[in-house]
Amino acid sequence: MTTKSKKAFIILIATFCCLNLHAKNSDSLFKVAVVEDAAGTKEIMKGRYRLGLEKLNKKSSVLAQKYDTAMGACVANLMIKELTIAAENCSEAVEVYKSKKGSQYRYLTSVAYSNRAVAHYKLGHFDSAVSDLETAASIDDNELVLGNLTFLKSKLAKLSSAEETSPEQLAAD
Repeated sequence: MTTKSKKAFIILIATFCCLNLHAKNSDSLFKVAVVEDAAGTKEIMKGRYRLGLEKLNKKSSVLAQKYDTAMGACVANLMIKELTIAAENCSEAVEVYKSKKGSQYRYLTSVAYSNRAVAHYKLGHFDSAVSDLETAASIDDNELVLGNLTFLKSKLAKLSSAEETSPEQLAAD
């Protein structure tokens, strides 16, 4: 799959907020993305995250496949709450196309930053989450990134206005 066509095939994998399938207000939750038809994506989309990770462990040296693998591993690890590993996987995806020129590379890099922001948020690293989402928006202000940035800012505003809410409680919402 070419990088140019990959933009059309980035898909939202899950609405992500505390991995709660019954979360309220599901239209205002974090979204994460993987590349459609990449190794392990079908398993991840079906909720078989560990099987998806097994398929992803067969990493390739091809640049596009490195991105696909890192993005899939990021999302799968987010879903099984391996947040530190997820952040590392997202960082790998960020680095793959970070220095490349072209709108498709900017889009893919911004989505990787956005996924990493979700991992940082769930780890309670709110400054890093904001930084990643602002960087993502400056690279490519796509709908996924802007939606996550808006949601994060609303969550952080609730934190600052509710002194009785701990950062751990907020991250669990």
